[in-house]
Amino acid sequence: MPCSDFQAVVPIIAQLRASKTIQNICLLTSDPLQKKAHSDWQQLQVDNLSSSNTLMSIAENAKADYVLLQTKPTQLILGEGALDRLLRIASDADAAMAYADHYDLIEGERREHPSSITSSAVSAMTSISAV
Repeated sequence: MPCSDFQAVVPIIAQLRASKTIQNICLLTSDPLQKKAHSDWQQLQVDNLSSSNTLMSIAENAKADYVLLQTKPTQLILGEGALDRLLRIASDADAAMAYADHYDLIEGERREHPSSITSSAVSAMTSISAV
């Protein structure tokens, strides 16, 4: 996950630690962070979050069959069992990639993202996600 401020990602790290699905937490940083004692996360120093070098570095450092990649440094609130379901779907479909829809929290109001989605778009996204 992208990280320029460790304190901003502490709540996300806590959620990920609570999941038995997560084996390793890796923060993508442009500058080294001071590692706290007894921390169970690592950091990869990258030049650009969307570069090919960054993706190759993530792949080289992956310690599991699947990687959960958060691309934006925004607050994340996982639904109960969300990671277990995502992993089960990806594994059962033998998918190289899986995508999960999400909601935006804007001024305390939960909104679907994207906000106007048709059933045909949902069908297309579902078939694309199990590549």
